[in-house]
Amino acid sequence: MSSQNPCWIDDDDDDDGVQGLGLDAEELRCLVARCPSVLLQDVGTQLRPRVHFLLQIGLNPGQVKQLVLVSSSHLVRPPEQSLSQPINFLQCKCGMDKQQTVHIIASAPGVAHMSESNLERKWSYLCQEVFSRDPHEQAASGLKMQSRDVAPRTKDGARSRESSSSGGSGSGSSVACNDFNDSFAASSSKARAAVLAYPRVFEKSLLTDIGPRFCYARDKGLLTKLLDFNELHGSVMISLGRMLEADNVQFPFLMDSDSECFEQYCRQWKRSSQVQLTVPNAPFSESSW
Repeated sequence: MSSQNPCWIDDDDDDDGVQGLGLDAEELRCLVARCPSVLLQDVGTQLRPRVHFLLQIGLNPGQVKQLVLVSSSHLVRPPEQSLSQPINFLQCKCGMDKQQTVHIIASAPGVAHMSESNLERKWSYLCQEVFSRDPHEQAASGLKMQSRDVAPRTKDGARSRESSSSGGSGSGSSVACNDFNDSFAASSSKARAAVLAYPRVFEKSLLTDIGPRFCYARDKGLLTKLLDFNELHGSVMISLGRMLEADNVQFPFLMDSDSECFEQYCRQWKRSSQVQLTVPNAPFSESSW
């Protein structure tokens, strides 16, 4: 049974380029208590290759250690099965390079177990809502929105837009399409920089954290309170950390607002049909919100 003892993780030897992760006795107890099946894994054919894979994708031993402590399933089944989907999404959909992808996984280990529809909802919301317009303009329009109904939304969650080229020539449609593509590229660039500054946004709930907090600040004309300089993008923009790091008691304080008013707004926002930012083939009841 010695080959099946997970205490090999404490080993400092370097075998085939795989170093020990340095779990102390308490961390090891917690790991085994949370995932007893790790005791059934063979070191040579299962545990070591799985840790080696995590190192190969770019994580350092310390990051691998934190990842398996948060999500021990990476030790009991091939991590490439759970990581392939989020890695592919971050690189192909979000435009992250390998180093940026590793940074996100290391900073927000929960991403490793999220479905593509989970990530898609949040990324789409960031691009289509949070970073779609200048925050000063959003704050100004938010104040106006309080006195009238919000424009209807399409099935994909985006506000319906009146086409300026309705009934016009095909060239007008082409110009509008190019403008939309340029706008989406700009919002995606901002969203990418914001996510890299605060990767934990993907671990936050769209229904209870991201959506209501952004909309509350926007509708109250308070988005400027969430602004900060983003070094990667080289500009002042909405800080996801400033918006999401504070708990529900501190956020209203940051907004110079009343906590009871904020909580009531959140309840109404979650009940509203406006939060149904759907993804094709993903059921509304999916827990990936």
